[in-house]
Amino acid sequence: MGNPACTLSQELQVLQLEDVKTKARRLSNEGVTLAEAERWWAAIGRWSAALALTPDDHTIHEMMSQAYIQVGEVFPALRSAEEAVKLSPNWWVGLQTLGRAQLGLGEVAEAVKTFSRAVHICPDQQELWREDLQWAVGLLKKYQEIGAEREKAKAAAKESGVTITELPVPSIEGSIREKSIQLYQIQKQREAAEAGDPTILERGKNIDLSKMVRMRVT
Repeated sequence: MGNPACTLSQELQVLQLEDVKTKARRLSNEGVTLAEAERWWAAIGRWSAALALTPDDHTIHEMMSQAYIQVGEVFPALRSAEEAVKLSPNWWVGLQTLGRAQLGLGEVAEAVKTFSRAVHICPDQQELWREDLQWAVGLLKKYQEIGAEREKAKAAAKESGVTITELPVPSIEGSIREKSIQLYQIQKQREAAEAGDPTILERGKNIDLSKMVRMRVT
């Protein structure tokens, strides 16, 4: 016969583990609800508490990254996205969020690489292909063109001995915001079509898609 005390201890450990997972799930879902209400810092607080219990939950790291982006905390956003990808390297959603976080820091070339990985993993995701990778590639080309123009102008100025002012660099933040609004409008159009409710589109006209967090209620 087994040791009753040992068996009881094992059962208690199982129960405690289940309690931890249950609490983490509850905190995660509370964070989702708060994020849907655009209470980003409160959501981050819930998710941080959930990660203290289940630090290897890549989905929570990914949602935290998106929330950090909303409040302008680009470095924590990047770290959270990187952790999500570290825990689940082949999860295209995590890679997509990492790419967007990299764009937030102006790391356009790195974002293109990250989006490319995501597309390779999930080539059927049209949003990922059209709205993330293609746009990032276009942005990278724009930066490269501006860089080439700047170098050409500097070379010409050096030969003529004329001082020139620096050519302007487009705003990454502004570009991302404009793209986010476009993405949100596309999403609202899809929802309106699926629901047969044109008021959905009207309600979303003045809302930024960057406020949308992928909610994973568990």
